[in-house]
Amino acid sequence: MHVRLARRTLLILSVLLLATIWSVRRLSRRSAGLDVELHSDSPKFGCSEVVLTVSAQHLVKVNGHPIPHESLAAELKNLFSERYKHVLLVRADPEIIFQEAMEAVDIARGAVPDMQLVFLTPSAETTMVCPIVEGFSRMD
Repeated sequence: MHVRLARRTLLILSVLLLATIWSVRRLSRRSAGLDVELHSDSPKFGCSEVVLTVSAQHLVKVNGHPIPHESLAAELKNLFSERYKHVLLVRADPEIIFQEAMEAVDIARGAVPDMQLVFLTPSAETTMVCPIVEGFSRMD
C-alpha cells in the first residue's frame, strides 16, 4: 500500500515538474516583434517624455517642433543620448495611413534601437499634464 502511494506521489510530482518547466520555457521565449505598450488608463506623463507626432498634414513633429524626415533619426539620437530612459510616445492622426506612421516609427527605432514605444490613445492624451502635449485636443 505504501509503495503504491509513493509511486502515485512521485508520478504526480513528476508531471507537475514537467508542466512547470514547459511553462517557464514557453514564457521565456522572446518575440522578434516590436515591443509596444498601449496606454488607455495610464498615470500622468511628465514633461520629460519625448512625443513623436505624425499629423494629417504629413508632418513629423518631435515635442511639437516640425522635423524633416531626413533629420528625424539624428534629432532622436541627440535627444535620447542624454537620457537614461528611452521611451518615445507616439501620436498619429487617424486620417493618415498606417504605413506613414510606421515609417516614422521605423526611423525612430533605427536611431535608438533599445527604445520603448508607447502609442497614445485619445483617452491617454487626456491624462497628460506636460505643456508640450497639453491642449492637443486635435492633431495639428
